[in-house]
Amino acid sequence: MAAERAYDYYAYEAAPERVPVRLPDKEKKPELKKAKKTQQEILIYKEKMANRKLVKVAAVVLSFLVLYAVVCNSFIAKDTARRNLENVKEEYVFAQAKNRELRGELNNLISAENIDRIAVEELGLVKVAAGSEIYLDSAQGNKVIFSQNK
Repeated sequence: MAAERAYDYYAYEAAPERVPVRLPDKEKKPELKKAKKTQQEILIYKEKMANRKLVKVAAVVLSFLVLYAVVCNSFIAKDTARRNLENVKEEYVFAQAKNRELRGELNNLISAENIDRIAVEELGLVKVAAGSEIYLDSAQGNKVIFSQNK
């Protein structure tokens, strides 16, 4: 060993700070003795492993059940939305039919003959001859005066 160091020193005489330092050989660690496990410790270990497997299986089953519930819920929501849409469509068709019916009634009420009938029968108005003028006399309390083509 000393001869090797002498060579190292000689080879790096010009730069002694560059001389490699050799570390002593690592001592081998003594081998640990393997303790024998008792039969009870082995059974406890196997039970723990079985419990871990059971927990993993339960977690997977629970995950599938949750996913199944989510999928079923989405189908239920979709079916409910479809029913609501059908109901709204039916109401829309009914509203369109009612609208057509009301437009027909409105057109019947707007006719000139119907307006004259309502004015005379329901409102008590008097039909004036063509070319006649109507005046309101405010001095006599809004009395209606008919002019006979004067």
